[in-house]
Amino acid sequence: MIAPLARPTARALVWLIGWLVLIPAGCVVNPVPTPGSGGTTVLAGDTGGGIGKTNDAAADLGGTADDATAAPNSDALDSFVPATDTQTGVSGEFGDHLAIFDPAVPSSGDLVVLLPGSNMQPKDYSKILWVAAQRGHRVLGLAYPANPSAASLCGENSTCYEYVRHEVLDGQDRSDKIKVGFNNCIEQRLALALQWLVKHRPGQGWGNYVAGSTPLWQNIVVVGHGEGAGHAGFIGKVRKVARVVLLQGPLDSTAQGPAAWIASAAQTPASAWFGLADKTAGDFNKISANWIALGLGTSWSPVTGLGAFGSAHGVVSESPVAADAELQAGSDGDPAPMPAWWYLFTP
Repeated sequence: MIAPLARPTARALVWLIGWLVLIPAGCVVNPVPTPGSGGTTVLAGDTGGGIGKTNDAAADLGGTADDATAAPNSDALDSFVPATDTQTGVSGEFGDHLAIFDPAVPSSGDLVVLLPGSNMQPKDYSKILWVAAQRGHRVLGLAYPANPSAASLCGENSTCYEYVRHEVLDGQDRSDKIKVGFNNCIEQRLALALQWLVKHRPGQGWGNYVAGSTPLWQNIVVVGHGEGAGHAGFIGKVRKVARVVLLQGPLDSTAQGPAAWIASAAQTPASAWFGLADKTAGDFNKISANWIALGLGTSWSPVTGLGAFGSAHGVVSESPVAADAELQAGSDGDPAPMPAWWYLFTP
């Protein structure tokens, strides 16, 4: 079943043109990766600009024209991909996948795969998925087993986090804390969703990101929010991906510091790791310690506009950063993190 997203108002297109003008064109623990250049930068709580009022997912998926300013433009093609339709034995309890392709935007050649946080579904991220599509990426919000969280399963066992996340990734029986199964692991669900899109949305290029049952990770930007940031980060460690974007995470930590996998050697180079987090959140100390161990830099300095992000690998705001329902409004009712999203998805 396919449900079209609502379309934007003229105000959204004006915003988009304005920002276009402003954009500068089992793991073995090893030493911390070399930090990438740029350090970490602070995004002021309200940068101005944005593309619409904060609204809920229901409004984004069929509300009035006034509520629709964060949805894909009139040329974009969006699809709900029913997980249960991709193959027998795939669970639908995590929601449907959400795919967006905008043929009006020059292609980056990459696919953005977003992994939701605990108790969230891809439909809860329609705003940020739209921004990624407007940067030229094909986009897939992936429904997968984000619950229970690794922290609730592992607690103070630093090495446990690795085995839980690896099992969620590939479905192999690696931990007695969780049972995922092959059909519901991230890699299989991603491959099946892409195969469904190749079959049901021909001519859109989805086949560039899967070979048989294997995702072509080198062409994929993996993004995670909260619990999903832990999975995205782990994927960046054990698979070479085009980019890793960590939203309000990862949170894997014990009283002694970051979980063991955080400082392990990575298949994805440090230059391709980026993060965005709310520095006022109660879990920010864990996030910042993990960022440092991952190589995202150690310095923070305020910025006042999109161009000031420079080459920063870490961006910090003073408002929630990812899911639509959690956004605080910036000036004129716009989501404050929007410029940071735009920057993080720069091809």
